[in-house]
Amino acid sequence: MNERGDRIRAGMMLSRKLREIANEQTELYGNDPDTGNPRLVTKAEALARRMWELALGFEEEVVITDSKTGKPKIIRKVHKPDNAMIAMIFERIEGRVGVPESDRGKKQPLSEKVNDQVRQRINALAKEGDDGGST
Repeated sequence: MNERGDRIRAGMMLSRKLREIANEQTELYGNDPDTGNPRLVTKAEALARRMWELALGFEEEVVITDSKTGKPKIIRKVHKPDNAMIAMIFERIEGRVGVPESDRGKKQPLSEKVNDQVRQRINALAKEGDDGGST
């Protein structure tokens, strides 16, 4: 077995397990309009809905205890729309896989990739020659 094949198989296995877990109906989200009870949804739906919330922005009420009086205090927090989440959702809907923001603009030109591969092979050959070669 080669290392690349092992990595590919491991990645496929991880993806399969993530899909299985995503289909588990274990998350509570919102209320059922008919019964008023919390609605059970899959992890995938809960994640998708959370992504939309982040993309569109939302308000939430947070209850904190006032340190001076000890009484609970309600604070409204406004979360502005997240541009990175908007881009990710748009790319998903369009069928494109998004590039992580940390990798954007760092695409290595093909010539540099080839140079790196050649350098690695030459270094590997030189190392083999040093280890077992005769002088």
